[in-house]
Amino acid sequence: MKVIAEKIELWLNIVHYCIYRAENRRYTFFNKLNPFLLLGKIPAVKRKFEEQGTSHKEVVNKIWMDRRYGFGIMISGGGLVIIFF
Repeated sequence: MKVIAEKIELWLNIVHYCIYRAENRRYTFFNKLNPFLLLGKIPAVKRKFEEQGTSHKEVVNKIWMDRRYGFGIMISGGGLVIIFF
C-alpha cells in the first residue's frame, strides 16, 4: 500500500510542476499586458521604488514567480485540486 501512495504522490507532484511551469510561461508571455506593471510607469510610483533601490518590475516578478509563496505556485496548487476532484 505504501508503494502505491508513493506513486500517486509522485504523479501529483509531476502534474503540479507541469501546471506551475505552464503558469510561469503564461505570465512571461502576457507580461506586457500586466496591469501591475503598468502601475510602475506612474512617475510617483517609479520615484518611490527608485528611493527604495529596486524597480517595480522586480517586485511584480517576485510576487508572481516566487517558488514558495508566489501567485504562480498558488494557481498551480488550485489547478491540481480542481483536477483531483
